[in-house]
Amino acid sequence: SNDAKKLHLLCIAVITGECSGSLATATLGKLCTSRWLTYSSRLLRLYMSGDYPDDLKEGIEVLAKFIVTVYARIHAAAKHESDLIHGPRHLFNEIEYIRENFTADNKSLLLKSVQQNGFYAHPHSMIIAMMGDADPSVRKAGVSMVLRILDKDEEFRQLGQRPPVYQEFLVPEINFNASHYSKMIRVIHDGVGHYYYQPANTYKKEVRRRKVRITIPPLLRNCSRAEIVGFIRKPLITDYLCHSQPCERGVRTTTEATSSKMSYNLQLGQGLMAELNKDEVPHASRKRLFAEDSL
Repeated sequence: SNDAKKLHLLCIAVITGECSGSLATATLGKLCTSRWLTYSSRLLRLYMSGDYPDDLKEGIEVLAKFIVTVYARIHAAAKHESDLIHGPRHLFNEIEYIRENFTADNKSLLLKSVQQNGFYAHPHSMIIAMMGDADPSVRKAGVSMVLRILDKDEEFRQLGQRPPVYQEFLVPEINFNASHYSKMIRVIHDGVGHYYYQPANTYKKEVRRRKVRITIPPLLRNCSRAEIVGFIRKPLITDYLCHSQPCERGVRTTTEATSSKMSYNLQLGQGLMAELNKDEVPHASRKRLFAEDSL
């Protein structure tokens, strides 16, 4: 996108110390709290201008460093390796970049944010990533875990019980010292076929104490045992993106609706109507096309 291209050029300008006049005066995209691209571009341009109070200097420098060394790199990687199987690896690389480029105090603050938003550390995402990994040994480990879960589910069925399928989605406690993305969370095996993980310490105490059972990822639920084993030989590829602009637009619509001083039901209605209007009149932002669609 045009916003991504401008952010890329601004990152190069920060690294080289050279910013062209056209880039310095270029019009940036609409500012939106749910989409960091335009925020980042504005902050980098402010950082290069030096036009800010001295008491904000340290904070702006840290944010500029984060954008150049972490955010822009992960954004580009997510666009280049966009399949769902790459999600946990992007999260792991983000942690690595933070560990490499920041002091202990800043690192602690940044990793706290990573923990709160570490959705790709969830076991379902981890299993999908492992089964799509280029390394056969990693794929084999992922397949082995899925087969053991399937075996345990079959035991439930033989006893006339329904195996656990759905569970509350909880972000797991992330191991920030992991040497590989597949080791970002601690998987607990009880010795009889059950796998568990520990929820993040950002949840309430009664949630943190729970051990959450790992189930089959929904994406693999309809796969046969032979298909699961086949991923050892041929890596899994999905039709889903690990990051997409429609998702960002959905967050933006929700943010705009919740920022208004209305009741929850009215905010929900505003968001739903906005999405409905986009489906019915996709070009409503252009008056000429809106008129043509109305004829």
